[in-house]
Amino acid sequence: MSQPLPAYATAKDRLANRKAQAATRERRAEAGRPDPATLDRAIADAVRDCLAAAPSGRRLATPLDPERIIRAAAVELLRRSHRAMEAGKLAVIYKPEAVAAALANRLGLEI
Repeated sequence: MSQPLPAYATAKDRLANRKAQAATRERRAEAGRPDPATLDRAIADAVRDCLAAAPSGRRLATPLDPERIIRAAAVELLRRSHRAMEAGKLAVIYKPEAVAAALANRLGLEI
């Protein structure tokens, strides 16, 4: 049976993990590729927008167009970048091919 790590070793591991994750996010941003959490939020916002665009009273009975959802997710990512720039924050400039690849990967599709 192994002994639990001392608290300082756990803190070192957490710090190393935070640094590694920050480096991964930075590489994605430089490549113009959204991180998975941002991509998930954009997809959820796109689904919500497509549902809201359906006629009232038929929102859950109206079939959703997958292409429209994917395009709306890409537009949502663009909006996020514009909002970040307007707020004076460091914004990620997404590249269309990187966004398409990330969406396909996240949704389990082949391009």
